[in-house]
Amino acid sequence: MQLTRGVQECLLALLMYDTAAAQQVRAAVDVSAFDTYYDDFAKACIAFLNDFDAAPGEHTSDILDKLCERQPKNADFYGTIYDAATTTYEGGFESEYIIRSAAAFGHHQAIKEALSRTLDEIEKDTEDGTNEAKHIMHDVLRKCAEVKTRNELLLNDPKQALQFLAHESSAMPTGIPEIDARDGGPKRKTLHCFAAPAKCGKSWWLANLAKHCMLGGLKVAIVTLEMSEILYAQRLIQAFFSVSKRKGQNLMRVAFEKDDIGRYTSQQEVEIGDRPSLRDDDIEAVLTKMISKTMKNRPDLRIVQFPTGSASVRDIAAWLDEKESLEGFIPDIVIVDYADLLELPDPKQLRQSLLQIYTDLRGLAVKRNIAIATATQMSKEGANKKRGDEKDAAEAYGKVAIVDALIAYNQTEEEREHGLARLLAAAMREDDGRYEVLISQAYAVGQFALDSVMMNQQYWTDMTPEEDDE
Repeated sequence: MQLTRGVQECLLALLMYDTAAAQQVRAAVDVSAFDTYYDDFAKACIAFLNDFDAAPGEHTSDILDKLCERQPKNADFYGTIYDAATTTYEGGFESEYIIRSAAAFGHHQAIKEALSRTLDEIEKDTEDGTNEAKHIMHDVLRKCAEVKTRNELLLNDPKQALQFLAHESSAMPTGIPEIDARDGGPKRKTLHCFAAPAKCGKSWWLANLAKHCMLGGLKVAIVTLEMSEILYAQRLIQAFFSVSKRKGQNLMRVAFEKDDIGRYTSQQEVEIGDRPSLRDDDIEAVLTKMISKTMKNRPDLRIVQFPTGSASVRDIAAWLDEKESLEGFIPDIVIVDYADLLELPDPKQLRQSLLQIYTDLRGLAVKRNIAIATATQMSKEGANKKRGDEKDAAEAYGKVAIVDALIAYNQTEEEREHGLARLLAAAMREDDGRYEVLISQAYAVGQFALDSVMMNQQYWTDMTPEEDDE
């Protein structure tokens, strides 16, 4: 194990600017674990913390000046480290995961050293040696247990117990106001799932999530198991810029009227208007300009393809470790398209294997303090219902007990013809559950949801007036 350069910069940023986190870093990591020059900065920040019980903050520049005065030949190195750590802090990152990684590294180093000393004592082949070996192991395990991470919370302490008040909405955006207002999007340490019949927009939903999370300032990783990363990029470009596949399409969409509390009152079809087409002669130049303008200064969105049916949750974790180690990329949300296509731990036990996959994905979300969003296919029975719900998750209803949120996609043939669909918040562990949102869609230009409104009975009256009259 080692502390990567990216993690070191994050740890230094916390030591410089975040008092509470700096105290945890001080307890978790020996400064000798930092690279050359980084360790000088870390020692100086910890010395400040010890003296004043606070992170240096604005006084970090004074620390930089003193380091440069002591070692003028290393001034450029210190300046670069200061700039990198400050930029990292201002850009934002997930401090809990960084501290946990540092604590794991500290534990690893401490236990490795303790094992070496323990073996030396055991090799003495004496009672005193055995007793000393016990003391060594006891001490290291006690020290590891004393390193407090942010997973712990003391309810007796009002500051800790009421932290939730400072996080009114921890959900990531979906781009659908009715869902976002109820915190129905993915959250850190949770598994968010979208259930839909075959060929009914699971990937479009996940692309929509990726789009709105990126626009919301979040780093996104997409693991695709069904299509190549190149084709996935096409869908995302369509989603971001409303690009059609073909020229000359007469595109329409449905717009909704709402009452004072946001419920459906009526609908009308309106023209979408001319949109760029992937077959336009100048489309590469047009999209290059759009991407350069829209994606500038946005957080990273990365797409990676894994082979269908032969990639595991462990493979995803290894890829995330690689991206963090080599490039410093730590996503806020990982989108898996989709979980049912991961490698089955035991192909002979389909349902148990699927439950294990979902359990492992949720465990990965908790361990890395990220959100994971995926999709699952509805059973044939659910697909044929007017209103499928959580009971219709294909192959393993037990998935619903594992996921933290499940949104079910429903659409009749008539709705499909009009570009309409309904989203049922069917199983929401933390939020208001069992509400239904009507959306208008235009997959022809990559749009999962162009308009949305809360459902009510008036909608069915408008859709099937003759049946209701009878």
